[in-house]
Amino acid sequence: MRNGITSAVVATLGVACLVIAGRASNLPRSREGTLIESASPTEVMVRAKGIGYWEKGMSKEKDRDKTLLANAEQDGRKAAVYFVLYGGTDPLLSGEAERNSFAPYEEEFFASDNVRRFIAWEGEEYLSRVLKPLEKNKRYELHIEKAYKVNKQLIEDWLTSKNILPARAVHYGHTGSEVGGRPHQSAPIRP
Repeated sequence: MRNGITSAVVATLGVACLVIAGRASNLPRSREGTLIESASPTEVMVRAKGIGYWEKGMSKEKDRDKTLLANAEQDGRKAAVYFVLYGGTDPLLSGEAERNSFAPYEEEFFASDNVRRFIAWEGEEYLSRVLKPLEKNKRYELHIEKAYKVNKQLIEDWLTSKNILPARAVHYGHTGSEVGGRPHQSAPIRP
């Protein structure tokens, strides 16, 4: 227990140091998501919230809306993947040991290019879209909600490749069962 708490504190301090050093964290600003449906054994459809941020000086004022929207959509993708990892009734990282093993990889994992490969489909319509001025004409947030189809199997494979999750056993058919209308003949399993 003590080792788990120490790892969590170290991971939190690492993220804080990145932010202080001038690099924004790759973790999603919004961590809100809701399962819509399990589309298949490998994919889930998630309704996720993304938060875009803009402050004076980040880009030209005429590009404010474009920057806010791009940041919010990027954050929504990250929130959808975050939900698959940590949220719902069947998160991939369900135990404290798995979460602690994943902590050193969080920044790398949530890099925008990496997250994009786990998104199989993204809705074109916004389920909600709200602009929130934080400081008039200086700082804004844009909150959006969209539907995303996340490839849970690809995430699981990535986690397995980093030894965060154990490899799953391969299932072979039973001898004599029919696969594709033909009798299935299983080969002996060799060590």
